[in-house]
Amino acid sequence: MKNKSIVTNESPAFINLQPLDISPLISSCEIKVAYVGKNRNHSVISKEKLTEMAKTLRGNPIVGYYKKDKEDFADHGQQLVIDDEGVRTNCLTVPYGFVAPDAKVWFQTFDDYDEFGNIQTREYLMTQGYLWTGQFKECQKVIDEGKPQSMEFQDDDSFKGHWAEDYGTGNEFFIIDNAVFSKLCILGDDVEPCFEGASVTVPMVSKDFAKQQNFALNDDALHTLYSMKKELQDLKQKMFTKGGDNTMQKEDLEKNGIKILPLDLKTGVVAEIGQGDTTVAIRADIDALPVQENTDLPYKSTVSGVMHACGHDSHAATILAAALLLKEHEKELKGKVRVIFQPAEEAPGGAGTVIKAGGLDGVKAIFGIHSSSLFDVGTLGISAGPNHAAVEKFKIIFTGKGTHAAQPQQGNDAIIIGTNFVNAAQSIVSRNIDANHAVVVSITHFEAGTTWNVIPETVLLEGTIRTYTKEDRQIAKSRLEEIAKGIASTFNAKVDFEWLVELPATVNDAPLSDFAKEVALKEGFKVEPNPKSLGGEDFSLYQEVIPGSFIMIGTGASYPNHNPNFKVDPKAIYPAAQYVAKLATTYLENN
Repeated sequence: MKNKSIVTNESPAFINLQPLDISPLISSCEIKVAYVGKNRNHSVISKEKLTEMAKTLRGNPIVGYYKKDKEDFADHGQQLVIDDEGVRTNCLTVPYGFVAPDAKVWFQTFDDYDEFGNIQTREYLMTQGYLWTGQFKECQKVIDEGKPQSMEFQDDDSFKGHWAEDYGTGNEFFIIDNAVFSKLCILGDDVEPCFEGASVTVPMVSKDFAKQQNFALNDDALHTLYSMKKELQDLKQKMFTKGGDNTMQKEDLEKNGIKILPLDLKTGVVAEIGQGDTTVAIRADIDALPVQENTDLPYKSTVSGVMHACGHDSHAATILAAALLLKEHEKELKGKVRVIFQPAEEAPGGAGTVIKAGGLDGVKAIFGIHSSSLFDVGTLGISAGPNHAAVEKFKIIFTGKGTHAAQPQQGNDAIIIGTNFVNAAQSIVSRNIDANHAVVVSITHFEAGTTWNVIPETVLLEGTIRTYTKEDRQIAKSRLEEIAKGIASTFNAKVDFEWLVELPATVNDAPLSDFAKEVALKEGFKVEPNPKSLGGEDFSLYQEVIPGSFIMIGTGASYPNHNPNFKVDPKAIYPAAQYVAKLATTYLENN
């Protein structure tokens, strides 16, 4: 039955891992969950019950207790203590990985040694998991040696059972009638898998006392960021919901004890973690686009005509996960981390609203992220210098004189005026800008007339200029205005010229970008030069105030940004969150 899944319920859809080389940070493994029948800790479970419980197996965290002095995992990490004073737990574990959310689950037979050293054939419940070998080098030993795992139970009333006597030995056993998987443990060389949550009989405890107790484990002490089934699923449900308000971010931050700054923002949230004199910021944009989503994703937009077609939902999920990681280690921080969930990047200009509200006050440096389909998961794009172009949006209205189409001499044709402007504007790049520089002048909206036999009086034009340098930006803007005024004068017309958007280029600070690259390489990422884009990014407004570095996160091949079929590979989120948290932590340590 190997690799034939016994679980037929629909798997959690919040992450779509494949049992392949999915990331340089993650390695796959097969897991011995538990075996059928009598366990060495006085619990018993039937194959039928274990099959039913297997439906709750997927997506659970894998935790471990690693003893550095022995260079091995030891025991379960969680000690269940039962004596005449009551039941309590002592947690020593940290999260090292998770059960694949789309894992196969099967039974397989092995010859094992029991606690007395005798060979015993056992039938195991098996599944697939992933360990963070890129972050925790000790996990590679688990992969190489195929070490077993052990299940634990969820702390709620789903754990049920009854006591029965083994008439062959006279021992009493706790028969497990039902339970929900909560986590799996990495075990050492000398520990065999067993039902940790069912360890309810020990010699020092009277049976009468034991039978009266609720043996559900206390999970409070076990809370870690990536109790994967809970935290990542919450991130999927909340952060992949399409929308641009700040309710979801506030709820997740507040329930994890993260301080939200009282800034005057209609949408967007700014929070802060840590204490100290130095503050570094991490930023995610959160707004969506007016695009009808055409993907088959389980978390696709539920709002007609609106989708996250530029990856902003994944940015928010990544920065939220990084914030939770930082909160988990808040006492170790050597300063403060400002967490910015910014609205209206696509407008653009939401960054200016955050700055005006005081979101950068006291901040020394800032890091931003953006998904990139140019890079595979596990690859980052980091470069110093210009990253995204300066963006200008202009609106021009030429006013001539309307007349009958059969009598053009009686009017002043606005269409002729507009087309002459369009042609003349293209000379800016070819004749006014250094031929080695990348500059774009595009007329994208030309609107005139309402019917076939009337020469219109006005023509409306809109378009954009894209540049990398301040010098080219000034030349292109000045020449466009001069040409518009010159065309109007030539044709004896009136011109109204308006700049609707004026956004500087995103220029990455060189020392900060070198630092970001150094941290990335140490964390096991591949780093590539980031290709320049003539697209705009209002992260540049932060860089006008303080040094900043804008980093591209590889999210796998996809349709281009702003396309109805655009997708981000969710398996990029957690490694990116770890990286951003490490980036902020290390910056504070160095500054």
